[in-house]
Order: sequence, then C-alpha cells, then structure tokens
Amino acid sequence: TTAHLLDGSSGTDTNTYTTASITPNGNRLILIGIWAATADASAVSGDPTVTGNGITYTKVAHQDIATRTDSRAWVYRGMAASPSAGAVTITHAETMSGCIWIIDEFAGVDTSGTNGSGAIAQNNTNSATSSSPSVSLTAPNSSNAAYGFFDADTGSATFTAGTGFTEIIEEGGGVFGEKSVAEWRADAATPVDGTWSASTNWAGIAIEIKVAGGTAYTRSVAGNMPAATGTVARVYKAKRSVAGNQPAPSGIVTRTAGAFHRTISGNMPAASGAVSRLLSAFRSVA
Repeated sequence: TTAHLLDGSSGTDTNTYTTASITPNGNRLILIGIWAATADASAVSGDPTVTGNGITYTKVAHQDIATRTDSRAWVYRGMAASPSAGAVTITHAETMSGCIWIIDEFAGVDTSGTNGSGAIAQNNTNSATSSSPSVSLTAPNSSNAAYGFFDADTGSATFTAGTGFTEIIEEGGGVFGEKSVAEWRADAATPVDGTWSASTNWAGIAIEIKVAGGTAYTRSVAGNMPAATGTVARVYKAKRSVAGNQPAPSGIVTRTAGAFHRTISGNMPAASGAVSRLLSAFRSVA
C-alpha cells in the first residue's frame, strides 16, 4: 500500500530547498521524486544531496528532460526502522531556477539490504517529446508494485495515469512552467505510462517495488507425487530374494514427500515362502 506524505515546489533561485515536515513510518520504502533546472541554463552538473528524518536517502535513478541538459528528474529512496519527523533538505550542486518534490511511502515491502535497497526490484528511465510518456520494465512480477515519476516542461499540461495505474499527485506549474506527477499500481506491469494533455518534452523514471517475501513452510502430501519441473535424476538400489510365489501387495500405501527425499512404505502380505524386499530411493531435483 502507498501513502502520500508531501508534495511541494519552489521557484526561488537557490541551490538548497527545504520541504515542509513529514512523518515517515518505520520500515517503509520512502520514494522522493525531484525535478530541478539550472538557473543559468547550463547542463546539470551532478546529483543533489537529500537529507532528513534520520534516513539515508540514496539516488535510484535520474533522467534529463528530452532535448534538454539543464532540466533533470530524479527519484531517491530511503528506509529506516525508527525515522523521525521533520523536513527534507534537497541540496543541489549548483544554483537552480526552481525545484519540485513529491514524497510517498510504501508499506509491505522487502526490508532487506540498506536504506530500502531490497525493495527496489528494478528501475528504468526514458525521455521523449510526445503526449504519451512511457517507461518499460523487464518482465515485472505482478506480485510486486510499480511506481512512476514523470516530469514535463509544460506547466499547463495535465496528466492522466496509464491503464491500471492510480495517480498519486500532480505538482508544479507556476512561475517555472514545469509539471511533475507520481503514479503507482499494486500489481506491477509494463509499461509504466500515462498521457499528457499536450505534446511536451518529458522525462520518466519507473520502479518495480519488491514486496515482502512469503513465509517458509513445510508441506506433507498424501497421494501421488506430481512430476517435478526441471531435470530429475533417480537412483534406485534394490535387493530382493524370493522363495516361492509372491502375491500382489495389499493395504494402504503412504508417501512422505520432502524437498529431495521420498520414502514408501506399505503392508506386504505374506508370500508362499520367505520373501524379503528392500527398496531405497533417492531423488534429486534441479
């Protein structure tokens, strides 16, 4: 699930922007979508430093707006067991003409790794001049979630989320004529896309968010064991000595199926004569 924490923007020429206070929850993935453009129209020279909330915010990806090098979108991630309430500070390497930020958190995600790294299954970026922003993911797992952050350099443009996606928020416009938007869906799919109300230069960043892993379990099976998938090797060792005629076995046969070992036991009726039967089996599955 997702919760929108904050969105905001500033048209001030500066290198440091401070958001209003947010209250992130523990062990949730925080994603911060950021847009900024240089004040002197020179190429963006580096990535901002993002701090606050007792969280180490780390860049996931960035993408320049199509046809431009002075205007860029970023997404940062973060996670902490016990974050604190407070503002987020975005410090750029040079003076910017404006900045947009969209901050969201996601619950039920993989908490392994550091600073939310385990919750990022994959990411990709794209840019173009069109009204159809779209970023592909490679064979996403539909059990995971998908997130998209887009920016357009036409502040009056409005955004419609792609099929199956829900728009989280649009932010921007104003004096610097830029529009940023975030969207997501609970069942990851590709592409991560949408529609602008007019053709525009845009950039997009898509992320597959990995959900928390399932619980390990042990399963007992009574009945026929289905065929394994993959390469199966069987080794049988059997020793049988028979004196007399052996009738067909009768009774109830039970099977215990483990990861790699199978045992079979049953009631063997007496044969006419002495019958001894030993069967051991080992099954390895790749």
